[in-house]
Amino acid sequence: MPLDVRANAIRVAVLAFFLLCVIGICCGLAPSTICSRAIIGALAVYAATAVTVKIINVVLLDVLISKFLDNQKRQKNEPEY
Repeated sequence: MPLDVRANAIRVAVLAFFLLCVIGICCGLAPSTICSRAIIGALAVYAATAVTVKIINVVLLDVLISKFLDNQKRQKNEPEY
């Protein structure tokens, strides 16, 4: 079953946003700087996560299809009793 790209990317992006906010607060940056950097970082993390999940989905589906085809070949080659 393929993974949901959008839901996973949003979860990771929100986590990254708050993590970047905490890091900015700890560094003593201005609130506008913290917000802008956190938004840009969250967008970058969202894009990276979406691409990564899509790649994982392709790999998982490829494995599932190849296993299914192997099972079909085995069933064809086995004699029926």
